[in-house]
Amino acid sequence: MDELEDRIAGQNANVLAHHTGKYVTVVYAGPLSADSSDGSSLVKGAEELAGVYLAQAVINKNSSVKLRVLLANGGVDLGHQEEMAEEIAAYAAQDPTVVGVVGTGRDLKSSRATTRTLMEAGLPIVSGTNSATYLPREFANWFSLAATDQWQIEQLGLVAAQLRTPKRRQYALVLARDTARTDDLYTDEQARYGQDMLRRQGFTPLEQRRYILSGGKPELRSHAQEICRGGQVPSVIYFAGRVEDIDPLMTQLGTEPGCAGTPLAILTGDDLSKADFTAGGQSVAPKVTLYHSALAELETAAATTTFYLDAATYLPGLRGGNLRYDSPALASGQTALAHDATRALYWAATRDDRPQSRASTWVNLRNVKIEGMATGTIDFTRAPLYGDRTGHSIVLKEVRRAEDGTSETRVVCGRTAGNTKRLTQKECRIG
Repeated sequence: MDELEDRIAGQNANVLAHHTGKYVTVVYAGPLSADSSDGSSLVKGAEELAGVYLAQAVINKNSSVKLRVLLANGGVDLGHQEEMAEEIAAYAAQDPTVVGVVGTGRDLKSSRATTRTLMEAGLPIVSGTNSATYLPREFANWFSLAATDQWQIEQLGLVAAQLRTPKRRQYALVLARDTARTDDLYTDEQARYGQDMLRRQGFTPLEQRRYILSGGKPELRSHAQEICRGGQVPSVIYFAGRVEDIDPLMTQLGTEPGCAGTPLAILTGDDLSKADFTAGGQSVAPKVTLYHSALAELETAAATTTFYLDAATYLPGLRGGNLRYDSPALASGQTALAHDATRALYWAATRDDRPQSRASTWVNLRNVKIEGMATGTIDFTRAPLYGDRTGHSIVLKEVRRAEDGTSETRVVCGRTAGNTKRLTQKECRIG
C-alpha cells in the first residue's frame, strides 16, 4: 500500500511539474484502513489501488493528456464513506480538474447518501465491484462494471435448476448476516433475491435465518445445529454472507450430525471471489459443493488485453514476473476491475485528446466503448438512464473438496464484459 501511494504521488508530481493544463484528476474512493481487532484487512483497498495506479502509469506513458489520481479513504470496509464523499465534494468545488470518482466498491446503507452527495457535486462514479441493484436505478451518475446482485442470482438460478429433482419435495433456505446492527446492504440484497430465486426454481423454502457477528466473527453453531438436526434438512443453502464467514460455516457443516457427510449445495454471491481456495486458504466441508458468482471473467479476456504485460512492467512486487489471469495477486479480479473502471472514466474525460469538463465527462460516459480491457469490452453505450445496462462480465464457479482435503475450483460458465449473449443451463452444466 505504501509503495503504491508513493508511486501515485510520483506520477502526480510529474503531471503538475510538466503538464499544467493538460491533465484530468480522478479520485479513488476506497477502504484504505484496516482494523486488526476484527480481522478486517487492506487487501481489497490494496488490490483496487493497484488497478488504479496501473491505469495511471499506462495512460501517462502513452497519452498526451495525463491522469492525476487523488486518494480518498472511506475507512475500514468503507464505514465512513459519507464523510469521505463530503470531503471529495468540498475539494472538487475548488479544483475543476476533478472529473469523477472511481471506487465506492461496497454496498452499504450509506451508499445512497454517498452517491447523492457526489451527484450533487456533479461527479460521476465508476465502480468496479459495487453490485447494488438499486443504485443504477436511482442515480444517473452511477456506472458500475459489476453485475447487479439481482442479475447475478438469476444466473445462479441456472445452477439451482440442476440441483432440483422434479416431482420431489426439496428444502432450501437462505442463511444471511443479520444487518440490524451493521450497514451491509449487500447481504440484504443477496438474501432477498436468493430467496426469490430458490422459490422460482421449485424448492420448498424454510424460514430464513440471520446470524450475528460477535467480535467480528459469525455465530453459526446454533444455526447449524437447528438446520442439520431438524426434520427438514435442506439440500441447498443460499449463503448471503461475506467471504470471511465461509470458513466458520464450513467448519460447522463439516462436524454437525445431520449435515456432516451428507451432500449439500451452497450457492452464494461474488464476495466469494475474494476467497483463496488454494492450499492453506479457505476450504469446503466434505460432501459440500460451493457455487459462487464472480465479477471478472479473466481467462477468455486475457487473449486480447495487455493488462498482464503492463502489470509485470509497473506493479510493485510483480515487476518482471510471468503474470497470468490466475496469478494469485490478480485472480480475484479486484485489480482488473479497478483498472478497467479507471480507464473508462479517463476515456470519458479526454475526448479528442483534450481534457473535458466534469459535466462533459458525465455525458461522455454514456458513449464509452473500450476494447482490450482486462475484463473484456467496457461498453456503456446501451446504459439506460435510471436502469441497469447489459454486458457485464460474469463467471460461475464450482468448488469441491479433493481427496487430500484441499479444494478444487472449476469454472462452470461465464461471459467477458461486452458479451450480451444469455447464459444457458446447457453451457452452465454442473458435475
